Formats: sequence, C-alpha cells, structure tokens
Amino acid sequence: MAQEFLASALAACSANLVTHPLETIRIRQVLHPGVRPPSTATMGWIMIREEGASSLYKGLHAALMRGAICGGGRIAGYTLLKDMGVAQGWLTNMSGEGGGAAGVASSTSVAEVAAGGQRQRMVSVGAGAGATAAPSQPPGAAVQVVIRGCMAMASGALATLVAVPTDLIRTRQAAHRGKSVSVWSTGASVVEKHGVRGLWAGSGPLIGRVCLLSVSQLLTYDKARALSEHWLHLPGSSPWVHIS
Repeated sequence: MAQEFLASALAACSANLVTHPLETIRIRQVLHPGVRPPSTATMGWIMIREEGASSLYKGLHAALMRGAICGGGRIAGYTLLKDMGVAQGWLTNMSGEGGGAAGVASSTSVAEVAAGGQRQRMVSVGAGAGATAAPSQPPGAAVQVVIRGCMAMASGALATLVAVPTDLIRTRQAAHRGKSVSVWSTGASVVEKHGVRGLWAGSGPLIGRVCLLSVSQLLTYDKARALSEHWLHLPGSSPWVHIS
C-alpha cells in the first residue's frame, strides 16, 4: 500500500506542476469584479504583466501538499478497500487487481485469500455427519458496481477531508495580489480570524465533487484496465496496460 500511495502521490504532484497555472487563472477569473471576466489567455497575460510570471504558480506548495494527500490517499485507499472486499467475498477479483506493497502484481495472493475464505465457509456445521455447506457466492455484477462505487466515494471523501485545509490555503494564495504569502502564514491568518474550523470552510462541496470524480474515474479505470489486459494479453503490471 505504501508503494501505491507514493506512486499515486508522485503522479498527482507531477500533474499539478503542469495544471497549476490554469487553476490559478481560474480562481482569478471567478473573483474578477467585472460583469464579464477576461478570457483565460487574457487573464494569464494580465497576471504576468502586473505580477510577473511567478504569479501563475502562487499556492504551488499547498497544491502539491493537496495532491500528495488527496491523490495518493484516494487511490491507495480505494485499492485497500477493494482488496478487503475480494478477501471477504463481496467482490469478484478483476484481472490485474491487488494492492499492497506488490501493487497490481499481487492479484494472485488476493485471489488465494478469497479462495481460502470460501473454503473455510464450506466447512459443515454438522461435520460429524459428513454434510457440507454450499460456498457463499459474490453478489451480482450490478451490486458489485455499487459496492465499488461506495468504496471509491469513501476513499475520496476521507482523503479530501484531510486535504481540505491545503486546498483552502492554495485558493487564498492564488487569489492574493502582490507579494506571495507562505503556506504557514496563510494558514495562521485563517485560524486567527475564523478559528481552526475555518480551515475546513467549503469542505462539503469539495468532498461532493471528489466523490463524483472518484466514482467516475476509478470505476472506469478498473474496467478499462481489465479490458486492456484481455485485448493485449499482458499482465496487469505492464505499463502498456495502464497507458492504454
């Protein structure tokens, strides 16, 4: 799980390095006092002209912290919940799935755990009579989709709840005009004015957005990866499976 968390966090931070200027421009457009805000290109040029090119990366440190916490925690948490679901017999192990330190390559061990659990449930209550109970079957495909969706929302909501303060600080830094203010100074200013609870202002809509994103992204990725393995005849650990 630690390996998957680190890989996901690194990927999220790398993406933030590229997309952060667009997010900063978006925040400035939302806060623009005029009736019609400038276009993306115009707003970016205004920021560069008035505050320098570095203004496009205001709030980058907080954004990287958010990416590491939310990006890494969301995906690693979802994988952990899926592994638990497979082991308990709630989910059918899709090709290439499996978390922990071994990543997707550990799907065999997860399947063995699930099989072991099923064999234990086959032990008869009346063993002396030689009777055996039927093994419990995983729920249908539609129910499994709902279970996976709930797991994706749970992992996304928890990771976002932890990362809300960094998102708020990033937004405040991006909106600030003039000399950049540090993460700690911005956070201390929020606590001084609104208390510690102020760091979680706006958490409801943010968590709701990430829950919807997690369901659409993680479930689609699961299915796409399984199809890629089938079509390409490659193991789930292959980079080409993830790229396709």
